[in-house]
Amino acid sequence: MPDEEKQAALPRFQHLLKNVEQGAATRVWCATSPQLAEMGGVYCENADIARETPADSPDVDGVRPWATDPQAAEKLWTLSESWAGLELDA
Repeated sequence: MPDEEKQAALPRFQHLLKNVEQGAATRVWCATSPQLAEMGGVYCENADIARETPADSPDVDGVRPWATDPQAAEKLWTLSESWAGLELDA
């Protein structure tokens, strides 16, 4: 998206926008970081493990409690299987 379009569409969020390289950096880090060896189920951002952020925080970064809630994950898995007409091992 050209800069002028980004500025017009997202004036309050300019500081959050990334170029292609910046956007890919976290995915590359996740795929290659020894820090994540033997670790699963974490959320990453800005080439690091995302910090926990309270649900009512005005911050736009971090991971909210509901994103790491095991009961919510199980419910979503069950619903997804039902919607897809599948039964898969979790």
